[in-house]
Amino acid sequence: MEKNRRWTLSADLGALLSSGKAADITIMADGVWLPAHRAVLAARSPVFAAMFRHDVLEASEGSVNIADINQEVLQQLLQFMYTDEAPLLECVAPELLAAAEKYGVTRLKQQCEQQVIMDLCVENAAASAVLAMVYSCAKLKAAAISFINSHYQEVMATDGWASAMREHTEDTVEICRLLRDATRLESECKNETPEKTEEDRGDLAGDLVALLESADSSDVTLMVGGMPLAAHRAVLAARSPVLAEKVKDTPNGTLQMDGAPHKELGEALLYMYSDQLPHPESVSDKLLVLADNYELCVLKKYCEEQLADQIFVDNAVSLVVVATKHSCTMLKRACVDFIRREIFDVMDTAGWEMALRNDLEIMVEICKCVASAERYR
Repeated sequence: MEKNRRWTLSADLGALLSSGKAADITIMADGVWLPAHRAVLAARSPVFAAMFRHDVLEASEGSVNIADINQEVLQQLLQFMYTDEAPLLECVAPELLAAAEKYGVTRLKQQCEQQVIMDLCVENAAASAVLAMVYSCAKLKAAAISFINSHYQEVMATDGWASAMREHTEDTVEICRLLRDATRLESECKNETPEKTEEDRGDLAGDLVALLESADSSDVTLMVGGMPLAAHRAVLAARSPVLAEKVKDTPNGTLQMDGAPHKELGEALLYMYSDQLPHPESVSDKLLVLADNYELCVLKKYCEEQLADQIFVDNAVSLVVVATKHSCTMLKRACVDFIRREIFDVMDTAGWEMALRNDLEIMVEICKCVASAERYR
């Protein structure tokens, strides 16, 4: 197990991006090639999704050359798409806003817009107003116009204002018109309710769940008892070191999931794509086993905790056997305590008899534990 690993969706995908493992496409900016994963890009960006869906020439050959975004901005764009965070957003907010608009990463665009608003000053006010006009940023437009209205003499004396007039003449004309009615613009912006569109993107988990449900950009099929489940190598490799190894050996894109129950595998996939833990009533020993087999540590711990609250006479033995086989110390202790209290009722179950036949050495150990607990009450 890797030390200090956070075991979250964003941390796992961030590590996947940094390592370049399972990359199936490269993105180039400023002559530098950056490895990436079609599934993640398609989940976060409708533009990339359409590019892959329609087999744009470059993308179909495994590479995309981006001419109008520099390497630093591209790295921040990718970082956000994989983690919902852009660490250097404060440094490149205007450029990153343009990139987010181009690739339909709406949530990032909103964060960039807010950062540009926070950074408004005399020197950048004109450029910020133009940025708002070009990329339809209503809040930034209102804020920039209001700022210029209050500092018009200082702003109009800057090189930024002169550049705006020369390079964005029509936008500057509109800015001047808006300056005459800045109060009304600010009021309209406050009362404006943004309309949701098809291209509005959610957070990382929401986008990946949508990808899972749509099977868009799926490049691996999990076969469970003859039933297929569409999935994505990049996500599987990021979340499970065991599956990362398995998908390496599936050139035809089909992975046989022997012994994995369909329902529990579906719940495990939902967790891998979203960090969403199943409802306590849905937790079973089969899901715990699956989580342990694929090294989904957070899911395993959650299952262990839930099952410790669901011990009954009829399932105590089967749970203690599973807990022993899969190194679940807390669940094993809870089962032993329960069996000690209900020892004769538990001995009268079919589970006890079956365990004696199939897992004799474990039962010998459990009997010793029960006796030891009784002795040291």
